[in-house]
Amino acid sequence: MWYLQKPTKKELDDYVEYMSDKVKSTTDYAEFKPYLECEIFGHRYDFVKMLLRSEPQYHMALNRFLMNRICNNGNQAEAKKNDLKKVFNYQSFISADKDFSYRLSNLKKTNACPYCNRQYTLTIETESDGVFLHIARPHFDHWYGKANYPLLALSFYNLIPSCAVCNSSIKGSDFMDVATHVHPYCQKFGYEPQFKFKALFTGDKDFMLYTTKSPSPQEEAMKKAFCIEECYRYHEKLEAKDVVSLAVQRPDIHQQSIINDILAALKHKVSSDELIRRIFGIEIEAARQNDRPMSKLKKDLLEQFHVI
Repeated sequence: MWYLQKPTKKELDDYVEYMSDKVKSTTDYAEFKPYLECEIFGHRYDFVKMLLRSEPQYHMALNRFLMNRICNNGNQAEAKKNDLKKVFNYQSFISADKDFSYRLSNLKKTNACPYCNRQYTLTIETESDGVFLHIARPHFDHWYGKANYPLLALSFYNLIPSCAVCNSSIKGSDFMDVATHVHPYCQKFGYEPQFKFKALFTGDKDFMLYTTKSPSPQEEAMKKAFCIEECYRYHEKLEAKDVVSLAVQRPDIHQQSIINDILAALKHKVSSDELIRRIFGIEIEAARQNDRPMSKLKKDLLEQFHVI
């Protein structure tokens, strides 16, 4: 749901060339080569590279076109899918290849899960005696599941760096489409979800978190698919409490004045946004919101209580 930065042309070209060579070197590729490297109406097409490079809005149409060719309009579809899994082999080419999977996760450039903004998705490596040690990296969620769409198993924009909870525990193999859900690579630069987190007081100090309804049906579908409200309610006594307590403890003070007083004490050597980042550990700017988990939650609550 949160924006993911696209790779540079060179980064994408390098990925496509590397992965194309891997795919075409498999033993089973010969069976599919006539369909994936062919001439149509006088034009030569390399559909392997097209699959690896194409953007999300073209994935389903391209997959449907090729599967119809490969399976003779549906015949032996399941058998062909199993064979294609050996060609577009995510397990061998990415999952089991630690060096490359960590290179890819670095290329994805995200610090927090774009589905929930709750968990870090950092790529952590270290060097010891000249040897790189791989410690942790994000999961790669297949937007279109690799079991049903093996042709898309290695497509760059079909691999979404995400946290383990969103990828495995919540989404799993559930089907999503760019027409009905928010694809992180389909958003404009700096996109911020349009719904808001709010605190509803149920007592003098007690409150519960909820989200406002988004004007985007795709966002509402994402909120439901990833159990956003249910998951964030577990943060009511954690991150949310830290922010809400400002308003509860001193309701007589306009909270923005606290920030202004600190800025004045610092002689305005830092900006208001920088001060908020230092105090609350969040990014205010929409384009950087996914640099730190919980940024939207805290920002929305700070706005609700007029701190910012």
